[in-house]
Amino acid sequence: NEGLLLESEARTNLLTYSEDFSNAAWIDSIPVIVTADQAVSPDGTQNADSVELVSNGDYTYQLSAVSASTQYSFSWYIKAGTATVHVYGFYDQSNAAWVDQTKYTITDGESVGNGWYRVTKTVTTPVGCTSLRIYPLRTNDSVGYDPDTIGTSILYGAQFELGSFPTSYIPTSGASATRAADIASIPTSAFGYNSEGGTVVVD
Repeated sequence: NEGLLLESEARTNLLTYSEDFSNAAWIDSIPVIVTADQAVSPDGTQNADSVELVSNGDYTYQLSAVSASTQYSFSWYIKAGTATVHVYGFYDQSNAAWVDQTKYTITDGESVGNGWYRVTKTVTTPVGCTSLRIYPLRTNDSVGYDPDTIGTSILYGAQFELGSFPTSYIPTSGASATRAADIASIPTSAFGYNSEGGTVVVD
């Protein structure tokens, strides 16, 4: 369907590197293998990275400053590699405690074509939490290790934002980035407006 996407509020992607999973902002366990530019991403260019979890305990995460007792949304694009199960997680670094670490499959997300899915998870930060680790991939959930998490996954477009739902992707490369709220207007002359009578319907 074609239409005009209007987002009524400004949002900020708090992750400083949203596409380059080989950057040091993404903290990996050893021996996680990140290979840059291995696939064509949803934006149509070859800039999606392969992230391979190799052994029990592997992970990749990025750390973000947060406000306590606040809801955030984490979203990322993922395409199937050799791993068949995935685990996302949120870790409260301020209080040294897990908030969530749960299995997911790629198809839990929204299909955006060409085998890509955008997965979204929300989190409410605990009391006293001002620093949160955000994991798109781990080998261990709250129960323990799952060997089906071993292997490659293709990642692109990670976004962590304040709010209860995700908004359209905001790329970052070295710093957080903000998208302003959208404002659209159409002159009445463009659609034959009659000042004496008529109806305008907005959905």
